[in-house]
Amino acid sequence: MIGIREKAEVYKLGLLIGYFKLEEIFHWIDKTIENEEKPDIGIIEIAYSTNRNRNDVISLINNINGEFSSKVPVRILLGLMYKDFLGGRIVLEDMTSKLYSLSQYLTKINLEEHIIRELNTINDYHHFYSDDQIKQKLEELLKSITENYAYLWLE
Repeated sequence: MIGIREKAEVYKLGLLIGYFKLEEIFHWIDKTIENEEKPDIGIIEIAYSTNRNRNDVISLINNINGEFSSKVPVRILLGLMYKDFLGGRIVLEDMTSKLYSLSQYLTKINLEEHIIRELNTINDYHHFYSDDQIKQKLEELLKSITENYAYLWLE
C-alpha cells in the first residue's frame, strides 16, 4: 500500500504530462480529507487554494509531508498508463507523447538511464516503425517496468 505522499507524487507527475486532470486531483484531495482523521496540512492547502490552476496545484503538492521512494510513483504512473493503453483508453500517439513528456521530468534516481532514453525517443518511433511495431515495443517496455507496481494504486 502506498502513502499519501507517494500518491501525491503520482498525481503530480500525471498532472505534469496531462494524464490526470485537475478535477481528478481535487476529487482525490476531497476524499483524502473526508477519510483521514487528521489530514496533512499540505492536502488542506490544496483544498482551500483559491488559485486552482495546474502550476499552483503542482507546487502545492510539493508541500505535502511524508516520505516516498523516488522510483515507486513513476512506476505506478507508468503502470496506470500501460493499463489504459492496453484497454484502449489512451491512443498510441497520445501515449508516446505522454511518455516523452514524462521522460523530461525523470532522472536516474527515478528510473534506469536506458529506460529514460527509451521513453525520450519513443515519440520518434512514428518515423521508423509501424503502429503495430510501436505498440509491441511499448507493451514490452512498460510490462517490464511496471510489473508489481500498478496494483499498489488500488490497495
